[in-house]
This record gives sequence, structure tokens and C-alpha cells, in this order.
Amino acid sequence: MKAFVTDDARIMTTVCDVSDRINASLMVDDAVAALDGIDILINNAGISGPTAPLEQTDPRVVLDVNLVGTYNLTRQAIL
Repeated sequence: MKAFVTDDARIMTTVCDVSDRINASLMVDDAVAALDGIDILINNAGISGPTAPLEQTDPRVVLDVNLVGTYNLTRQAIL
């Protein structure tokens, strides 16, 4: 993974497993604290799956990031 580098103090980055509810919750809480709330949520985490034959992939991994991750972030942002 390549790190995002900027001199702009208004931009913050974090690494988060959005499929994990606790990780997602902590990330949203950190954003709320740093930004004094959330006005817009751009929920764009997603994967297309591993680069392997379909019969060798675990669909749960893709669903956990793409579906459960979206749910986790949206849920936490509106609480």
C-alpha cells in the first residue's frame, strides 16, 4: 500500500478494515472528533476480489468489504 503524503494539515488519512464494525466505528468517531461532525459520507471502500479463479475465491471476503463495510460506515455516521 502506498502512503498518501501531503503538507495540508486539513487532510487526514487512516487505514481501516471497514468490514470490521469496531474498526469502522473507531474511524468514524475519529473523523467526527477531528472535523467537528460529518456532513458528507463518501462510502467508496470496495474490492473486486482476489485475482484467482472464481471457484478458489471466498465470496464472503468480497461481501464483507463491499456490503458489510458500507453498512458499518453508514450506520456509524448516522448514529
